[in-house]
Amino acid sequence: MKNSIFIKIFAVILSIVIMGTSLPLTLMTSAEETTVHLGVFSDPHYYPNALSGGNNDAYKELNYLKSKEYDNHDSLLSNALEGIEKVLEQTEDENADFLLIPGDLTKDGEYVAHTELAEKLEEWQERTGIPVFVTNGNHDINNSDAVTFENGVKEPARKTTPEEFREIYANLGFDKADAFYTPAGYPENKGGMLSYAADLGDAFRLIVVDTNKYSPDNGAEDSEHLTDGMVSDDLLDWVADQATDAKKNGLTPIVMQHHNIVPHMDIEEGTFFAFVLDDWMRVCETYADAGIHYVFTGHLHSSDTSSHINDNGERITDILTPTLTGYPNYFRTIDMTTDGENVNMDMINWDIDDDKLDLP
Repeated sequence: MKNSIFIKIFAVILSIVIMGTSLPLTLMTSAEETTVHLGVFSDPHYYPNALSGGNNDAYKELNYLKSKEYDNHDSLLSNALEGIEKVLEQTEDENADFLLIPGDLTKDGEYVAHTELAEKLEEWQERTGIPVFVTNGNHDINNSDAVTFENGVKEPARKTTPEEFREIYANLGFDKADAFYTPAGYPENKGGMLSYAADLGDAFRLIVVDTNKYSPDNGAEDSEHLTDGMVSDDLLDWVADQATDAKKNGLTPIVMQHHNIVPHMDIEEGTFFAFVLDDWMRVCETYADAGIHYVFTGHLHSSDTSSHINDNGERITDILTPTLTGYPNYFRTIDMTTDGENVNMDMINWDIDDDKLDLP
């Protein structure tokens, strides 16, 4: 009798143990995977034909035209425009869920260039239903190099303030955001003011970080743009909080910014110091510890990926997309798949000079 009772109690305990140990396995194996399909192009440096004065003689004498291997002097205009159109066409054909553009949208921040490009992107977004997210690059804000040749001579053109940038691209990312960064002391302090965050579907959260220097509080005297970039302590805290909150809500945080988060060559810090963020390792390790493992960048005009592993074993990867107006002028389509813990990524580089756009 006693043995029978003991056997029954043992059987009940064993059943509880088996159920307890199998439950996490069941949950783990039944986790659903979610994929987001991204289109990414960067640094189009758009310059409108209207500002070229109809490709007049003054425009043809530009040094930046002479230094590039174009067949004719209107190639900068046509290359930028045709490149953008090809990217948009292929992104639509690929049925992308979202389109990301990590900065340097214009040649030198010409106001007309911004308004024309924004209009083109808005029309495409409305027609295709594919949401577009932009950020500014070092060329885009408070840039006194903005010029026009409308009168047959080189003259200053209207440049673009950060407030105007946000207004122009209001429907290209900012409208989809539910979080915005406001610098302490705004409006006197403007550094990082174009940072925002938005969900990309049900699995990912995009944190757009304005890394550009165009305000005295981040080193830009007279509010004149600089080439190099930074993330202030306050902005870094905001980014980390956004990533932490995303993970609490079951979302995988990813970042888009103009400047590189990780060097892409051994000599980058010493020779190309203006392309990787100031104090990049501090920023990089803070991102990684907050759960950010993928950052989409531009600026360096190269096609590359580069990773860093911090002291806690957290890896962060910088996905660098090149310019459309140089060589090689690639853009990307990327499948990012997550099960809530791990992320797998399949990436295709497309060559805009390939008529078939089928380069794997």
